[in-house]
Amino acid sequence: MKSESSFSPGTPAALLLPKTEICPTDDAMGLRCADMIRDCIVRKPDALICLPAGNTVIGTCQALIRMVQSGELDISRVRFVSLDEWVGLSGDAARKTAPISCISTSTVL
Repeated sequence: MKSESSFSPGTPAALLLPKTEICPTDDAMGLRCADMIRDCIVRKPDALICLPAGNTVIGTCQALIRMVQSGELDISRVRFVSLDEWVGLSGDAARKTAPISCISTSTVL
């Protein structure tokens, strides 16, 4: 499933509202997200990509890793940051939950 982005410089903010897409499986969702990230990186090779921490992003990271290893995607200029999802959790709870993100996963690329 592909969708075209309506973003271009000068696009009114009201047109940039996110669209909801429903994927049949977690794997399909991971691949769809990776495709969207790939499209972003192709348009802007020095993109800053913010991904959530936790297990939800694992399928996306795995798909991105496959794209990089196959030569389909070059992330050499991309910067990845992890979204802080720990607001409201006690320090003890945050320490017990090991975040996983492309930041830690990208070291195996």
